[in-house]
Amino acid sequence: MKVNAASLKGWTVLEISGSVDAATAPALQADAMGRVGAGEAKIALDVSGVDYMSSAGLRVLLMVFKALKATDGAMCLVNPSPFVSEVMDLSGFAGIIPVTKSLEALA
Repeated sequence: MKVNAASLKGWTVLEISGSVDAATAPALQADAMGRVGAGEAKIALDVSGVDYMSSAGLRVLLMVFKALKATDGAMCLVNPSPFVSEVMDLSGFAGIIPVTKSLEALA
């Protein structure tokens, strides 16, 4: 897994590629939750390059989403890969975590 960070329209964008599984999810959690702890209120996760996500990855998504929601922040997934879209649908997370099709659509 690889994570690159950028800023766009007041959002912190984390571009994630590769597999998010039990081995890599802790690094994503540390990165994203560190940003929440530092006061970053809007985090967009660009998961277009994620080819695999396990339940450990889903747990990180939910943890970050809940932490931001508790502080009146926001999180969304951007352009999920077909695999991530399927995992989100099957897990029921698609109805919980907002999804946008492109970075340009961030408000």
